[in-house]
Amino acid sequence: MQPRQLCGTPAAEDLRGSPTARPRQLLQRTLEAPLAKNYAGGAAAAIATVAFATVGSKCRRKHRKIRSRSRRLPRRAMANDDRHHPSAKRNRGPILEALRQELPEDGAGFVLEIASGSGCHAEHFASALPKLQWQPTEFVPRDQPTRAAVLQEIDIVGAKALPNVLPALPLDASAPWEEWPPEVRTKAGHFTMVYMSNVTHISPWKVTCGVLAGAGQALAKGGRLVIYGPFKVDGKCTTQSNADFDERLRSQDPEWGYRDIADIAAEAEKHGVKFLQRQEMPANNFILTFEKQ
Repeated sequence: MQPRQLCGTPAAEDLRGSPTARPRQLLQRTLEAPLAKNYAGGAAAAIATVAFATVGSKCRRKHRKIRSRSRRLPRRAMANDDRHHPSAKRNRGPILEALRQELPEDGAGFVLEIASGSGCHAEHFASALPKLQWQPTEFVPRDQPTRAAVLQEIDIVGAKALPNVLPALPLDASAPWEEWPPEVRTKAGHFTMVYMSNVTHISPWKVTCGVLAGAGQALAKGGRLVIYGPFKVDGKCTTQSNADFDERLRSQDPEWGYRDIADIAAEAEKHGVKFLQRQEMPANNFILTFEKQ
């Protein structure tokens, strides 16, 4: 069984703090975390499986039984039960309410999602906002044999399940605009919103820069760029747990780590995208909102 894709990452909500401080049932499983060496758009080019030392043989037997049972479930039944990471399912409710505030009053529009992961947010948001047309994307290396399968997994809960979700597209967000998918480039200047969740801290800075440049091309005048995740404010993490996790990320890869909101805002300005506000969210996260000038 291949590691399942995660929507964005569990890092912001689930991996902060000491593992020993979490409930025993969280320790008694293998935690799959997207610790990729080549993020470009928020999805792992490779998945590192982190197994806690406290997991014993009894837990492994239990894990095998669960996997065995899951294989017998119809694929559609698994879509809602096992496909999405718990943190992605927890945060999508509050994020949806924040998105509503940035959309036109009639709820209509065209949204480009960067790094759709498992399709958790696309599924929830497009279902709740039926007048929106939702375009999911995901980073998948060109030479990855399962490239088509990765995108099809998103489509199971997206394009194949909801009439207002388009088929997922491969996107390297760090690439120049000219290399973005033609399905996106042909709609330049017509997107109502560009949305991205939990990417900036687990990818190189060039990915964030690429997203900001792409948003400047994709968005209609007055369109919104909405970025969810953990960030630094005035050069500092807002909590000790965030600071600890930021240090862990940088030790994993020097190109990773929490980005300062001021740095993101300054980079966005270069592409005609103005920072409007930050909104505090659960689990010490923020939503950053920008507007195309």
